[in-house]
Amino acid sequence: MPSMFYTAAFERRFPLTFLFLEDIGITTSELNENSNEEDVELAIRRSLKRCYKDMKVTAADVAYVSERLEKAAAEKEKRAAELADQTGSGKKKQSFASSYADWAAKLEPHEACLAAANMDYFKARRLYCEVDKDDVTEMSAQWMKMEWEKIKVGYESVVYGFGGGYKEGASLGDTEVDVSTDDNAKGKAINKAALNAVKF
Repeated sequence: MPSMFYTAAFERRFPLTFLFLEDIGITTSELNENSNEEDVELAIRRSLKRCYKDMKVTAADVAYVSERLEKAAAEKEKRAAELADQTGSGKKKQSFASSYADWAAKLEPHEACLAAANMDYFKARRLYCEVDKDDVTEMSAQWMKMEWEKIKVGYESVVYGFGGGYKEGASLGDTEVDVSTDDNAKGKAINKAALNAVKF
């Protein structure tokens, strides 16, 4: 599988940025139910001219944008269906660091750019205005994985700092901590509910 840098250099006609997506969203929201394909094409051309100042927009450029937008819409619909299957109709169960996962899942594109750029406005602006949306999404995903690993290491430091450890085969949310011995295979285990009771 090619790297994001290879794809950006050789496999894309030009980057579809989040700025362009925001602009095309605003432009197409002004269309009415009687709009036809020509109106949509004009909207795409208008957004391309606004977001890519030096571009001389061709029919091939419009076709490229349309194809990628259709693909993005199909992927979004698929993800929404998968999420609906996972959550079902029941209330979502709270678990370790679930608030972090909820926060990350609700980030708007400009917020994800700020997070990935470590709140550096100018780097975030470049991600939003110059880098392809797929690359920004991948960068954001890698940043969130890194932050998640930091959260897990912080949790582990508390567990092991109290002389505890993980039970074999236990998930992070079900961990029992043994605080009575340096050897986590021996001694008395304190279950997760007891730790929660003391706000641990």
